[in-house]
Amino acid sequence: GERKSQKALYDAYSRKMYAVSLRYAKNQDDADDILQEAFIKVFKHIGSFRKESSLYFWIKRIVINTALNYQRSKLY
Repeated sequence: GERKSQKALYDAYSRKMYAVSLRYAKNQDDADDILQEAFIKVFKHIGSFRKESSLYFWIKRIVINTALNYQRSKLY
C-alpha cells in the first residue's frame, strides 16, 4: 500500500534529513516544520524522481531547498 511505502521511506531517511534540517533551522520547532514540509514534497513528487542520482541525495536536495525557502519566508 501507498501508506506503508511512505512510512518505510520516511523511516529510512527521516533521521538523516532531520539532521540536515537542523543545520538550517534556528530551533527544533523550525527543523520539525522544515522536515514535515520537505517530506510532503517528496511524497507529492516521488514520481518525478529520475534515478539520475541516489534517492538519498534527491531527498536531501528537497530538504535543503525547503529549508532555504523556509528561511526566506521568515525574513518577510
